[in-house]
Amino acid sequence: MIQFLNPSWLWALWGITIPIAIHLLSQKEGKVISIGSLRHLEETPSKKFRGLKLNEYILLLIRCLLIGVLVLWLAGISFYDQKAIEKKWLLIEPNLQTDQPIQKLIDSLINDGYELRSFEKSFPVENAVNTSSDIDNYTLVEDLRTEQIKEGIVISHNQYKKFAGQAIPLPDHIRWITLTQKPFDFLVNAQLMNKDSVSVIYGHTEADYTSFERKILAGRAYNDTAKVNPRKIIKISLLADADFLFDAQIIEASLNVVESTYGIDISLNSNTSLAEAGKADWVIWLKYAQPPSLSSQLLYYHPKHTNNIIEPDRSNRWRLTSRLNTEVAIDTHLPALLASILLNNKTETERVSQLDRRMMADSLAWPRSSKENTNNMLVNAHSPSADYLLLVFAALLMLERTLSYLRQQ
Repeated sequence: MIQFLNPSWLWALWGITIPIAIHLLSQKEGKVISIGSLRHLEETPSKKFRGLKLNEYILLLIRCLLIGVLVLWLAGISFYDQKAIEKKWLLIEPNLQTDQPIQKLIDSLINDGYELRSFEKSFPVENAVNTSSDIDNYTLVEDLRTEQIKEGIVISHNQYKKFAGQAIPLPDHIRWITLTQKPFDFLVNAQLMNKDSVSVIYGHTEADYTSFERKILAGRAYNDTAKVNPRKIIKISLLADADFLFDAQIIEASLNVVESTYGIDISLNSNTSLAEAGKADWVIWLKYAQPPSLSSQLLYYHPKHTNNIIEPDRSNRWRLTSRLNTEVAIDTHLPALLASILLNNKTETERVSQLDRRMMADSLAWPRSSKENTNNMLVNAHSPSADYLLLVFAALLMLERTLSYLRQQ
C-alpha cells in the first residue's frame, strides 16, 4: 500500500500543467533563406508546420515526470506491506518483567494480539525476556518510529538516566505507560573512623529525588551486613609558587575539612621534590607553568572563564580554573568539590546509579509537537522510497538537460 507523510504537497501536481502550457504556446521559428526574387518560384501545395515533434513530446513527458517525482518526494510517499502494518508490539523494561501484577498485564495484552519484543535495539523476539538494557528511551522511540507496526505499548519506570539527548515527541501510535517505583533505602559505604566508631553513608531514592545521609555510629551500634572498610589514607603533594601561597593555604584548610568530615586520613606534603611528589596519590600544582607528566592523579591551575571552579581535563587530571580566596572557597563549596574527586569510587558510583529511582515526568519526557502526524502509521521521512525518488529525479534532470541542449529547447 501507498502512504504519504505530507499529503498536502500533492496539490503541487497541478504544476505539471506548466510545461504542457509552455510547449503548446511556444512556436518554433522557421529557417530564413535569402533569395533574389519570387518571380521564378512556383506555388505548390504545402503542409502546415507542426510545432511539436515526436522528440519534443518526449521532452515534455520528461519535464512532467520531473515535477511529479519532486512532488511525490515532498509528499513523503512510502510503500509498505499491509500485513506488516497490522502488527502490535509490547515492550517492557527488563526489571519489570518479573513483577507479578505486570505479568498479568503482559498475558492480557498478548491475548489481545500484542507481540512481546525485547527492550533493546532492533527489538528481537528471541530474547524477549532480558535482564538489562543499554538503549535510552529517545533512541528506543526513534527506532520504533521506523518500524512498520500499527500500535506499540511501552511499559517503563521513566528513570532519568534512561533519557539522553534531545527530547522528541511521542508518536501517536506509541503508548507509553509509566509505573512509579517504591521508595528505597540502601547502604552506600561503611568506613572505620577509629576503633570505637564507624562512618556510614546511607542513601534514599524515590521518584522525585535521591539523597544521602552520613552517620557516625558506635562500633557496637553498627549491625549492617556490609563490610566495614578500613580508614582511607590519601597521600597528597602540594607544589606551589610564591604567588600561590594564599591559594595553598585555602587548599590546606579545605583538605582539613574533608579529613574531619569524611573520616579519612590525608597525608599532605608541601615541601617535596618533583620526583617524590610523583609517588603520591595526588599532586596539586599551583604554578603558572604547565605541570609535567605524572603517574599520580593531578589537580593543576589552569585559568578559564567558567562557572565551575574544578573541571575534569582528561583521565586522572583536573583543572583548577580560578585563583582561590576565602569568598571563592565558600561560594563554590570547595571542600565538597575536593571530596568528590578525592573520594571518587567508581564501584560505588555505578552501584548508586543502578539503584537511582528518580523519574522524569511524562510532560517533560515527551514534549508536544504541532507538526506531529495524526496518522497512526507514521513513516520515517528518510525512507528508502524517498532515496529512490531522489535518484530518479537526478537521472531525469540529467536526461532533460541533455535533450534540451541537443534540441535547443
